[in-house]
Amino acid sequence: MRIFETIFAVVTVILMFGILLPVGVRSSSRPFILLGFLGVIILVLHLTLELYRWQMVPLYILFAILLTIWLLPTGDRSWLGWVGVSILSLLTIVFLAPPILFPIRNFPEPTGSYAVGTLTEAWIDDSRKEIYGDNSEAAREFITQTWYPADTVPATAQRSEYIPTGRTAARTIAARLGLPFFILDHVNLIKTNSFVEVPPAAGEFPILIFSHGYNSFRGQSTAIMEDLASHGYIVVSMSHPYGSAISIFPDGRIVFHNPDTLVGVGEELRQTGLLLGEQWTRDIEFTIDQLERNQVATSHLLSQHYQLDQLGVFGHSTGGGVALNICARDPRCKATFGFDAWLGPTPDDVISKGSPAPTYFLMSEFWPKTINTNRIREYDKNSAVSTWATVKNTGHYDFADIPFLSPLTKRFGFSGGIDPYRGQEINRLFVLDFFDTHLKEGEPASFLYSADPNFPEIELGVPDDVSANDE
Repeated sequence: MRIFETIFAVVTVILMFGILLPVGVRSSSRPFILLGFLGVIILVLHLTLELYRWQMVPLYILFAILLTIWLLPTGDRSWLGWVGVSILSLLTIVFLAPPILFPIRNFPEPTGSYAVGTLTEAWIDDSRKEIYGDNSEAAREFITQTWYPADTVPATAQRSEYIPTGRTAARTIAARLGLPFFILDHVNLIKTNSFVEVPPAAGEFPILIFSHGYNSFRGQSTAIMEDLASHGYIVVSMSHPYGSAISIFPDGRIVFHNPDTLVGVGEELRQTGLLLGEQWTRDIEFTIDQLERNQVATSHLLSQHYQLDQLGVFGHSTGGGVALNICARDPRCKATFGFDAWLGPTPDDVISKGSPAPTYFLMSEFWPKTINTNRIREYDKNSAVSTWATVKNTGHYDFADIPFLSPLTKRFGFSGGIDPYRGQEINRLFVLDFFDTHLKEGEPASFLYSADPNFPEIELGVPDDVSANDE
């Protein structure tokens, strides 16, 4: 809970317990009435500075009830009785639950020395048709969001929204997760650590391109993107329309998920996965071409800041499989990293040939399935440098920002139960050190390729049996 929310909740609880005190124990109602009016002031400050969110509504109502009771003639309030007291006590617990279970948790701050800027751009690839949209003659359009190093942040800089268009996007993502439509309405009250189009830091920086998971969105791992940028990377996150939960264009257009992008089982699922993977792979290839054009376009914000000969690709789930495609066929890709990579969009010839580029799979404990694990095992065997590391007590979405949204994510099956800040620390350190090793030619940290007592959560090597996850 945020500061004024917390103070307001404390005031409400004190008013509640004050009512439970016998009149003889209370010397006067006046201190509680004054506390109630202080609560009104705190409420106004909360609504003005922190803004309303639905989780606080029950607490607003309870506070109003309690203040009204305190403003009534004191008497002995015997009309409350133990039934009334019991009901109010229960209501206090119930009304405090929503803001506690759905808190405003700001992302951990970036650990690097740079401030972080961000830029959102829309692209049109006239060489391809949009195979998933209503108009089969339309050119392929998609969006990228870039996080980049900045030296200073002007006082007038605008902090980036976590999800543009706020409530519409939040409700789409809630539906994707099978949650009540209103449950994530508060997400845009989360403060990011990046600022819109602030001047970039001097120099050229290695490039990382991120591809999100199927039916997810470009900002799904914002905390990781911001941290990488703070350490001197230009990080470009793709939004693959129709395969993403929601794609929000800078002009306000919104493209929602098309469930026909991935259908069937067995061979049909494999074929639709390969088609999807090809579309996403070409999105990334077009983006790399565009970065080369941006480098020499003097009007572009990041012109002369791209270190084009040092480029890595990484992704989550479906995006992790697509990352392998890029490094298999585009020599501009020097290293690839997959968070719980799904190799459905990865062609068999890529699996059988492996990759000359270093590859790292950071995998959860409870998500990997046997078929996918066997494909990664084959790829691993055929690649020059390929590593699998399992993070114990994690689920598929522990590599995204979702565990920060509620302590209930484990209950809903989105998290394995690892503390979200510890999980995020592991995610950041592993992906950063991997790319520092292979793009900045640093010495690899011991935890990347060998057991380290500082990371008891990590098990190295492709597991022999993940069949428990197949159900």
